[in-house]
Amino acid sequence: MAAPKPSMLRQIWDAGRRFATKHPVITNGITYGTIYTCAELTQQTIIGVDKYDFARASHFTIVGTGFFGPIGYYWYKWLDGFLPGVAKGVLVRKVLIDQLVCSAGFIAIFFVVMNLLEGKKDVTSELKEKFAPTFAASCCFWPAAQVLNFYFLPTQYRVLYIASLGFIWSNFLCYMKRMGEDSHLTHAKQLKEVESLR
Repeated sequence: MAAPKPSMLRQIWDAGRRFATKHPVITNGITYGTIYTCAELTQQTIIGVDKYDFARASHFTIVGTGFFGPIGYYWYKWLDGFLPGVAKGVLVRKVLIDQLVCSAGFIAIFFVVMNLLEGKKDVTSELKEKFAPTFAASCCFWPAAQVLNFYFLPTQYRVLYIASLGFIWSNFLCYMKRMGEDSHLTHAKQLKEVESLR
C-alpha cells in the first residue's frame, strides 16, 4: 500500500523549507523586507492616516530586503564561527559583540539609508539626533532576545527568529523615524479638519 500523499499545505511548507535552506540570504531578505514594510503600515494605521503612504513603506522594504536580511545572515554566520558554542562566557561575549557592533551598525544603516531614500541632503543629522535613544532602547530589548537566540537556535534559524522579534523592534524604529514628524502630521490633519468645516 502506497504512503498517503502529503497535503497541499504540507507540500508548500516543505518547498519553503527547501528554498530557505538552499537560499538563506534571499529568504532572510524577503523576511526582513516583509516585516519592515508591515511595521511601517502598522504605524500608519496606528496614527490614523487617511491614505497609506506606500512610497514611504517601500523605503522600509528596501532597507529590510537589501540591507538587514543579507547583512544579518552573514553577521550571525561570522559570529558563530568567531565564537562557537553556547557556554556562558561565549554567550555573554556574543551578546555584547552583537549589541555593540551589529545593533549599533543596523541603527546607523537604518537612519542613513532611510534619509538617502527620502532624498534628504543631510543624511546624518537624524542619526546624530536619534541614535542615543534608539540604541538605549535596543540595549533594553535585544540582549535577552539574543541570549535565547544564541543558546537555543541553530545558525540557519537565527535571522528568522530575530526577524520575528524584529516586527516589534521595527515598529519602534518606524516610531523613532516618525518622531519629530508627528507635529507636522498633526498640524496637517488639523488644517484638513478646519478646511472641511468651511
